[in-house]
Amino acid sequence: MHSVVNDWYICREGRMWAETRAPESVTDLAPGGMANVRARRPHSIRNVGAAAAAFALVHGVGAYDFHALNY
Repeated sequence: MHSVVNDWYICREGRMWAETRAPESVTDLAPGGMANVRARRPHSIRNVGAAAAAFALVHGVGAYDFHALNY
């Protein structure tokens, strides 16, 4: 998770999930699909298709930090 920065995930190829905790949610992304993850929300991205997936990641404005969480 990040303390200040929001993330935007944009699926370019394949199929992927943007998963969050606190609260839990799953956004199923196909090419062209987008998911926004707000700061202070634990999250992960996972390829759930048979083929390789590709995505663009856009970080919001602010100091970047990364807090690895075990869940």
